Amino acid sequence: MMPAVDNTSTAPADKPWEALEADVLDALSAARLAPGEVATALATRASLYKGKTYQPPDNARPRQTKEGASAVKDAIQWLQKCEAACPLAEAGVGLKLAAEDHAVDVGGAGVASHRGGDDSRPEDRATRYGKWKGAVGECIWYGRATTGAQVVEDLIVDDGVRDCVEINQCVGCTR
Repeated sequence: MMPAVDNTSTAPADKPWEALEADVLDALSAARLAPGEVATALATRASLYKGKTYQPPDNARPRQTKEGASAVKDAIQWLQKCEAACPLAEAGVGLKLAAEDHAVDVGGAGVASHRGGDDSRPEDRATRYGKWKGAVGECIWYGRATTGAQVVEDLIVDDGVRDCVEINQCVGCTR
């Protein structure tokens, strides 16, 4: 079981994504605190592949993947080498607004990209709503999930992406 991190949502019924958002932040923090726990959870996931088809444990529709269980096994090996990092701080309003802008911009067009329709990058969108220093990036997840842990596991496995950008940003360690 991953350590409890409480960003408990009080999302109104007309904004159900806010509850999932809070759950994702909790799962990201938990993954940063205990990457080995995520590796253990992913070991179960690796057993749910038949070739490149993943059958989620909740009997949801099977998903065709690009790499199959090998992507999960790579993520497990990577996580086993990670040390614990600090939990995430609460997401700022500016970052939420930047993410919402991007989701509306590219999501409606059916585009899967870190580039916006106006050619903006994550740092451009973050700058629209505030100041930042150091590094800024974004983890984009496309799919269907009911829990934050499912979203974070998908980001960490990062099927079809060989540079591991999302896993590095999610868990906070590099190889």
